[in-house]
Amino acid sequence: MIYSQGSSTAINSGNVFQYNAIANFFSTTVNSYGIFLGANNNDSYVIKNSFYQTVSRSTVPSANVINTAISIENSTNGTMYRVDSNYIGGTDVMAGGSPMTLGTSTSCTKYYRFRGIYLATLTNINPEKITIKYNTITNITNTSNMTGIVTTSSPFEGISLSGGNAYIAYNTIGSTTSAGAISVNFNKASSFAGITYNGASNSIGLITSNTIGGISVAVATV
Repeated sequence: MIYSQGSSTAINSGNVFQYNAIANFFSTTVNSYGIFLGANNNDSYVIKNSFYQTVSRSTVPSANVINTAISIENSTNGTMYRVDSNYIGGTDVMAGGSPMTLGTSTSCTKYYRFRGIYLATLTNINPEKITIKYNTITNITNTSNMTGIVTTSSPFEGISLSGGNAYIAYNTIGSTTSAGAISVNFNKASSFAGITYNGASNSIGLITSNTIGGISVAVATV
């Protein structure tokens, strides 16, 4: 939906993505994104946006695909990002309406995964310069019925940090008051992941004061 990338001689910097309603980012053939910040981006702000699907997404995937609302992938020269107060889920803004419904119960040979927020960033900076705070990921149903595939990749990751430094705080994944605010159904050895941190040996993740609850996970053997 929204894509940003610079070059090594012209860094794309100082961008603000704010107050957007980003709907219907989905594909069964390639990875899809609501906002994607690629290489040579810096000092970018993703604030108070809504990411949702207006209809159920139940088509059988023809390739292994990942659907990500916010993805920041710059492990070369990105030193400051702020991802703050976004809503991910539902069929309307602010994660409202009925659940965002992704995946299919029909047997298929390809996997479908969902990530709310994904970062792959630098390790040699103050983690408080890359912040993920006050975001809400809720009102989502994700189903994966893979046949003939063995994968340990989680079909659902709320917030995922890969190989960089970041401060992750005060986010809500699911709900403290509504059971099944996030429902994940899958049939292979895997896991639900509210927050994942796969840091390198010299990376720092400050993860504090987040709320994860109201999660329903069902595993079936096909």
